[in-house]
Amino acid sequence: MAQECRIRCRAERGTFADELVVTIPIVDSTGADAQATCLAYGNSVKVEGDMSDSGECDAVLRAHCLRDKVDVVAVVLPQSTFKNGPNVIVRKSNLIKSE
Repeated sequence: MAQECRIRCRAERGTFADELVVTIPIVDSTGADAQATCLAYGNSVKVEGDMSDSGECDAVLRAHCLRDKVDVVAVVLPQSTFKNGPNVIVRKSNLIKSE
C-alpha cells in the first residue's frame, strides 16, 4: 500500500490563483539526476518562505511513495508531470522524513 511522503521542490505561481508550477528533482531512466515539472493545487503543495525576485520559492509537495530501494523511491505525484506522467523516481535525500 502506498504511503504518503513529502518531497522538497521549487514552486512558482501558475496561471490560476490556486495553482503552482512545481519543479521536482527526479532520477531519470539512465540513473542521472534530472527535473520534472507538474502543476500542483490546494493542499498538495506547501510554500516554504517568500517568493524570490525570480518568482520561485522552496516548497514541499505531498505525494505517495510506492516502493523504495537503497537510495531511491518510486513516487506517484498528485498530478502528472509534463513529460514523465505521474510516476517518478526520487532520491531519498529529497524526501522530508515524517515526524
